Amino acid sequence: MTILLHFCVLSLAAVPQPAPAAAYTPGPIRIDPPYLEGSLLFPEELRPIMASVARFLTEQGYSVVDLDAQDAIIRSALQSCPTPAVPGLLLAHRFPDAAVAGLRAQCRSDCVLTLTTHSAPASELPGPTTLWQAPLPDSSMSSVLSAIPQLSLRTVTRDGEVTGGSLDGGFPAAVGRGVQLHSLLASGQWTTVEMIGALDRMRFDACWADGSRDSWGNPLHFSVNGRGEVDRCTASRSHHLPEPEEACACAVLSDADFGAGGPRRGSLALYSHQPPAASVDGRLIAASMGPLKTQSAGLDLGGSGVGNHELSACFARASGADEAEILLRYRVDEQGIPTGWEAVWPGWVDDAARACLDVLLRTARFSCSLDGIGGEVRTTIQIRVR
Repeated sequence: MTILLHFCVLSLAAVPQPAPAAAYTPGPIRIDPPYLEGSLLFPEELRPIMASVARFLTEQGYSVVDLDAQDAIIRSALQSCPTPAVPGLLLAHRFPDAAVAGLRAQCRSDCVLTLTTHSAPASELPGPTTLWQAPLPDSSMSSVLSAIPQLSLRTVTRDGEVTGGSLDGGFPAAVGRGVQLHSLLASGQWTTVEMIGALDRMRFDACWADGSRDSWGNPLHFSVNGRGEVDRCTASRSHHLPEPEEACACAVLSDADFGAGGPRRGSLALYSHQPPAASVDGRLIAASMGPLKTQSAGLDLGGSGVGNHELSACFARASGADEAEILLRYRVDEQGIPTGWEAVWPGWVDDAARACLDVLLRTARFSCSLDGIGGEVRTTIQIRVR
């Protein structure tokens, strides 16, 4: 297992900016959970901040989607479907005409609170629409709550670039199969170094998984009691699905002994990797499914569950693999379970590759239909060879 300290830096300078030339017309809006740099708060502990943002946006003329209604929609989907929709995609589907607001508290050379609204999913002009900022003494909850009423309008460009903003980040190339830990945080009666020492003894490599249904990262937050036992472990962002390996990581943490001491909290994010699939003639094969398309509402809100590496490994079994784009059609029932599939394979996809694909593609699982009927789901398999 590799423990990697990695930080994604977003710097937003709170410098005065002229008001936008044309004011954005407020309308319906829903609020994503906030991000407080260095915070180890659980989702429900951030609720007062979301409520304060709701009050601020209401004062600006927006019609805020009820926070409890958002949670109820997500909770129902998670409980009623064997492969639930990605929460953020589900909310975008249910509220296609509602803009989205996100709050971030970050400290670099100075501390800044930034509230950004993004256009509604149904908008023909995707991207940020308005941006407010306020200075902060620090990124604590109390400071953020005090600063929200002080937010003032800044300039935001249509191409998505926030004035004064820059983004730094990216993962290093991974070698070998396994799990890297990054973005580690600790609070309470221990340090990050002490937490790393404890985590380094744990077998997170067993948690490797192939692929994710949600493109957003979702760090784990966990709390440790005075006996050194993990008494809570959960994904930090309630509007995104945990990574496939995060339930496994929580199981690993549940068996850990962090030693007696005061209450502590920790946070970590998992990055799984696997070497590229190599064909029998030594070339590297990369295969992936493109966006899902369907006429049946809901079936395309949770991915297919087919991992890219497993898909690449099937095509790597063919001796003459070549680049291609292949249309794949699934027939899917109301629970998101395929009842059949069809594709026209290139001539180089031989019997060995077809046998592998026949087993793998049957394992696909889609999110449940929202109207109670199944339908067809189409996607394109893209194959790249080097």
